[in-house]
Amino acid sequence: MNAGLLSVGIPVYNQVETIAETIESLLAQDRPPAEIVVSENHSTDGTGEVVERYRGRVRIVRPPVHCGMTENWNFTVSQLRSPWFALLSGDDLALPGYVRILESAAVTPGAVMVRAPYAEVSMGGDFLGLQKLRMAPRVADHPANLDEQLLGPRVGFAAFAASMDGWRKAGGFPEKLHCYADWAFWMQLARFGKFVLCSETAAKYRIHANVFLSKRRALLELQDEVEIATGIIPAVTKGSLPRGRVMHALRWRLQNYLATHPYSEELFEGGIACQAVETWAHAINCKSFLQSWRTGGLRRPSIPVGRRVQGALHLLSKRIRG
Repeated sequence: MNAGLLSVGIPVYNQVETIAETIESLLAQDRPPAEIVVSENHSTDGTGEVVERYRGRVRIVRPPVHCGMTENWNFTVSQLRSPWFALLSGDDLALPGYVRILESAAVTPGAVMVRAPYAEVSMGGDFLGLQKLRMAPRVADHPANLDEQLLGPRVGFAAFAASMDGWRKAGGFPEKLHCYADWAFWMQLARFGKFVLCSETAAKYRIHANVFLSKRRALLELQDEVEIATGIIPAVTKGSLPRGRVMHALRWRLQNYLATHPYSEELFEGGIACQAVETWAHAINCKSFLQSWRTGGLRRPSIPVGRRVQGALHLLSKRIRG
């Protein structure tokens, strides 16, 4: 292990076609991470055999038994030895300078999270777009770093690093969540220190063309939305953000979900999904949204005016400074 600040973990399951490229992108770094640890989650497609070819260049660990995605994230982090960690999915890629970019921001006094822009690419590697996190400030302390997360995650999983101490204090990634455990973790982590934004693009994030085609995933996402809206957000914002601002964000999130989700209509055909949305709407006093949606009166909401003004001022200040 190198005497560096950052360990990189790769939690992987059944990603035989991409895992070698992910590992190679880390081995090729001009500044290597303190360690590269692959948590091979008992794959069944040959991923384990590919990973074994790198033994000696990376450290290979395995959970005692196959576990869920979020459990594997926490298991991976628990195996790392440095003060800071990053997780890179087994189908994402570290760009040249990935380690240097994240480590350079991690030394900011009081930082518990660093994030960087990332490129979105197709499974074949074609460039789809660049996520610059434009509205995120250079440094955000609590509660501003929490407030910015309320409408949705403002950290890309492919391009982040977090302090190990912060991970412990936050209780790790919430394992009751299936799809949005990273978003919940960012919010739980916010109260322990600053979020720092890097200026350079650090990684490539692969977009799966069929990710929104799975009704099973759609139901899991809905269950996560309800847990975050009714449990996590009320808990982490209590005493730190005005209740009115929090409720406004929660209502916007529900309205946006109903107006834009590709399976929102079909989900109401199933009892579990219908109950979940009813629970969500009842918890934030928004049953009228459901009625409007059912009668065709609901449209995609615009970002709240206060957020738009805040974002415009932030972008203007960036241009003045730059």
